[in-house]
Amino acid sequence: MPSIAQVMRSFNQNALPLLDDLQQFLQPFAQVLPDQRYRYSFRQFVPGMLAARSPQVSQAAAHAPNRGTESWYLAKRMYRLLDTPEFNHREWLKVIYADARRVAQQDPVERIIIALDPVNFEQPYAEKLEYLSEVWKSTPPGSLPQRAARITPGYPAIIAQTVNLTQPAIPYAHWFSYVSADFLSENKEIERAVRTIRIVLPGQKLCLVTDAGFDDQKFFALCGYHNMEFVTRVSHDRWVDVFNQRLHRWEREHLRDLVETVPGAFSFKISFTHAGKIVPAHLTVDWFQIRIPDTQQILWCIVGQSDYFKDPLVLITNRPVVTALNAQDIYRDWLHRPTIEHFYRFIQEDGLDVEEIQVQTLERQRRTFDLVLVAALFVLRLPGTWSKATIAWLRGLGSSITGTAMDRHGPYALLLGLQRVFSALSLFSAVVDGLLNSPGVPRGANARAPSYG
Repeated sequence: MPSIAQVMRSFNQNALPLLDDLQQFLQPFAQVLPDQRYRYSFRQFVPGMLAARSPQVSQAAAHAPNRGTESWYLAKRMYRLLDTPEFNHREWLKVIYADARRVAQQDPVERIIIALDPVNFEQPYAEKLEYLSEVWKSTPPGSLPQRAARITPGYPAIIAQTVNLTQPAIPYAHWFSYVSADFLSENKEIERAVRTIRIVLPGQKLCLVTDAGFDDQKFFALCGYHNMEFVTRVSHDRWVDVFNQRLHRWEREHLRDLVETVPGAFSFKISFTHAGKIVPAHLTVDWFQIRIPDTQQILWCIVGQSDYFKDPLVLITNRPVVTALNAQDIYRDWLHRPTIEHFYRFIQEDGLDVEEIQVQTLERQRRTFDLVLVAALFVLRLPGTWSKATIAWLRGLGSSITGTAMDRHGPYALLLGLQRVFSALSLFSAVVDGLLNSPGVPRGANARAPSYG
């Protein structure tokens, strides 16, 4: 049977490189901070957040590995990091965007697919938070506890995530308030998002995949203005112009009437992910060209029908659809869109619990939100940067169902594994600090911490 020292040494050989890799990942974010004290607090905050699976400052401070001081004192330093006027949350956003540009430039894809989606974060017990808004919150299916859709105190946000690159990246993120002085309208927030994505990823072919909330001709025109493609699920009936090939003229029709009359030009097999399972389906697809009367913008509609969903799934896009292969490619690109919903669930609920941000001012909330995004990116990129053996070890630490038929191979087991690794390092650090501070332990320049490995 191995001794305790041997077990600890084996643990360190796996755990310490993970912590070192995290610190290397955090280096660009630490460099933009104006003071060494803030850099130290930052380097403790993110590992502590992963160890606690919570953005609460007190929890992160209590779980920070190798903190070297009392948790209450470290918490005070973290609050100073979130509160200092010498720094702004946009500095971290710039690093996140620069990281997205680097990842996109290294990936040789022809077209970068970006899921753009709004999300509401709930603060149900908040009363005095700065610029607290009222938001519509709908609990995703399968959540525990299952709650009805409701209007609740909270904050809205918009996030863009690349969904077809080797590594995930975030070319846009914004936490805002409906009642703050810098809020104008939701359309302005969407305009800012599209403009920023184009600035962050210049000169590359971009396609935004969005849900029905972006079914708006202003959004269509905005994408055209910034030379970006889009694929959006249609939710509104509207008047459109359709070209009559026989009479060589544009004729005005209801979009719904056109959808109901398409015969279905071709069929192909496709798969959907539902409740963690891949469900095969047979999809019949047709398409037609339209023109928006107000803007004269030429667009295409793709109509998909399947036994998997009751009503036809209608997509609208500015990507030309000439052949069946074009329509098939657009449908498959749009099927990447749920990736961002999985990301939202990962930073909420059983993931990093972003809705537990408990700092009062909007600027502090935005800084903490940025740190949650940074922590999430680190976890989601682990499978592409670490060996299969290390990933299997982490997932085994995180879940007892790893490798079984119930295993969905999601990021939660990785996060739980990291939590246990960093929590163990935090415990070891606390033991060492306790030994150093106990009576009889020598003080001074020659005093050294006892080795636990």
